[in-house]
Amino acid sequence: MAQQGRQEPGTNPDEFSYGDNSLSSRAIFEQRLIYNELIFSDEKYPRLFETWGRDKYYGTLNTKGNTVQVVKSELRPLSFPTGDSEFCLNFVADAWRDFALRLRELSDQNIIFRDSPWSSPTISKAWSSINEEYYQYMATGVFSAFNGTYLDVAGRDRHIGDIQSFIAMFEKFIDDVLVDIGPLTVSGLLESNYLSPLVSGLMIELDGGAYDEDFYKCRIYKDRNFQLVVGLAEQYGFAIDKNIPWRLVADLRNPAMREYMYGVPIVGFDADAPPPEDCDPVYTNPDAIPRAFGYSQIPGLEDVVRRNNVYVDEGELKPGYPQYQQLKEVSDQEKIYETLYEQAYEETWHTDMRHLSDYILNFYNTYAETNSLTAVRDPFLVGQECTPPVRMIERLPIELEAFEELYSDRWRLKTFYVARSMERATRLSRNNSTRNIQEIMNVYNLSRTDGYKRALRYAQEKFIGPKITSQLTLDTVGDIMGSKETQGSQEDDLSNSGRQSRLRRNLY
Repeated sequence: MAQQGRQEPGTNPDEFSYGDNSLSSRAIFEQRLIYNELIFSDEKYPRLFETWGRDKYYGTLNTKGNTVQVVKSELRPLSFPTGDSEFCLNFVADAWRDFALRLRELSDQNIIFRDSPWSSPTISKAWSSINEEYYQYMATGVFSAFNGTYLDVAGRDRHIGDIQSFIAMFEKFIDDVLVDIGPLTVSGLLESNYLSPLVSGLMIELDGGAYDEDFYKCRIYKDRNFQLVVGLAEQYGFAIDKNIPWRLVADLRNPAMREYMYGVPIVGFDADAPPPEDCDPVYTNPDAIPRAFGYSQIPGLEDVVRRNNVYVDEGELKPGYPQYQQLKEVSDQEKIYETLYEQAYEETWHTDMRHLSDYILNFYNTYAETNSLTAVRDPFLVGQECTPPVRMIERLPIELEAFEELYSDRWRLKTFYVARSMERATRLSRNNSTRNIQEIMNVYNLSRTDGYKRALRYAQEKFIGPKITSQLTLDTVGDIMGSKETQGSQEDDLSNSGRQSRLRRNLY
């Protein structure tokens, strides 16, 4: 098979950028300008994805602008993992399998170079559980800051004797430093800069390389096969990430990806295809049904093989996933995204307080077990001549049932409002905040059934609200965290060849 697909700086100097996080601010700015505007320019590659920019929240904010997490039952193991099993959304796993097989086929035909990373790619990383990410963030970030730093100041730890005093101190910690520490809820974490977009279940990575090493990206992944691979990826519904070229993103704008959602007509069964990592759905007799395949219905792609998921409906074998069949006749982008988020995701505000209260309880019990005794001085009384005596208090862990009796629905509603307001940097006077909390409590008190759910929804919709109200698609996701970024002037446009030459002359 063919070799030497890589480009080298000595023979192709215009194909390299040298940016990394060790450079000065000016140097890294200049190198990233070359990377973004010359090497991976929008003119050359108009459909590349940008998870460092406009597409950062793709798959984590739904069309209503609320944070979401993947429903685990919608995940499927990926073919060709580098090590342990990796997962992503089911239809994305199907598309990846076909794309990976096609790359291997082209490598066998000497069309893709042997030393190219695209010749026989494997999965390094894929879906990451938001619950696990939240646990790590809370344990190493928030709890560490509270327990290891905040309580050490001015003897604050001596004021904690039980769960009530612990939570009172934790609430003061929230008021004092939460803005500087970071978010407190799962929703806040999803809106922050602390998470990888891999939690979306829509992205897979072929490499574990450093995200800041531009030279590595240019030399290894932007080889002589890159232009071919970009086109092939589109045939299977993927877009390549501009700043992390070993990251593939399921592009829901692309009808090729949607064919993996609702399926293509079954032509036959591919009994010789490699097994899809034991992840086929359960049939009446799964061992008797090889993997179905058909051909793309997209004009110009009629010879592209699609290995479909299949399901049984009224005794008939049908292609695709039943939850996405409605998309066959849909072309409206907002409806496509809306269907995806309804079927494969759940909004996180419903469970923010369940997770947070669990961690607060865990924080206290961990604190009580590791700091079981404390010395507390009795209060000084007027007229008392002697120094108040010091008493030893034993901090005792508390069971979940006892915790929930002390901190019930009203506490959870108030804490949800306060924490989410602070995460959004909503600045209200104490009177206005108190008035808002009272409104939430009124809904809770006046609800005959499901008072907590009704009041929580009221708090979310009336006072917290979505991040956006407009359509959320791959093209608009960059606007979701605020106003649209100011566009650069035409004078800064590096598509001008004269400016390109001047820039390179100044940098090298």
